[in-house]
Amino acid sequence: MAYELDEVHEDFRRACRAFTDERVRPVVEEAERAGRPPERLWKEMGDAGLLGLRTPVDLGGSFGDGGEATAVTVLAEELARALAGIAVGALVSAYMAGPHLVRHGTPAQREQWVPAIAAGEAIAAIAVTEPGAGSDVAGITTRARRSEDGCWVLDGRKMYITNAGLADVLVVAASTDPGAGHRGITTFVVPAGTPGLSVGRPLAKLGWHSSDTREVVLDGVELGPDAVLGVVDRGFHQLMDAFQLE
Repeated sequence: MAYELDEVHEDFRRACRAFTDERVRPVVEEAERAGRPPERLWKEMGDAGLLGLRTPVDLGGSFGDGGEATAVTVLAEELARALAGIAVGALVSAYMAGPHLVRHGTPAQREQWVPAIAAGEAIAAIAVTEPGAGSDVAGITTRARRSEDGCWVLDGRKMYITNAGLADVLVVAASTDPGAGHRGITTFVVPAGTPGLSVGRPLAKLGWHSSDTREVVLDGVELGPDAVLGVVDRGFHQLMDAFQLE
């Protein structure tokens, strides 16, 4: 039996379709050639309330309680009618990386990043996949070790990371207890420009050329204790929870 949307979501679909036709379709060729959406489009999506559907209103959200999976689905369908590469960049920033900051961020982390992501003023990426682990999150080898002063040092490589070359902030998964498997993974907030953090050249793909996809390298990335996102050694559970929407 077909699932019928209520009138609120039908209205939202019409708004998403109008935005896609007016703002996204005209820049499809430009985005495919450039390998990324035009910068102005992120702000236009933010101004239209399309990037805050899972964000609480007091942090700049736009759809009530911050738990709107149905609205995100409608948005994904309508953006992809024009170009899936543009769609996935927005979805990764606002609805794959962003929710980790909404749900698990400290007050300072949330204040710094969540409203900016919802407004299209900052772009987020999530770095989990690795060359040797693929989607086996429990098998990641990127290592985060605690230094004598209580800070963290990250070393490792991530692959196929969407928005890596555009991101203002990355949510990075690393092993903090290598012998513990999935019980020893932690996520970290890593701002772009952090010493030791670098990205490779855009990867050539068969499609989705407008989606920025790259390798991420972490070479002695030093982070303070306040960079932990959520609870130490609980990152696997946080990621599995977020994968439900993804």
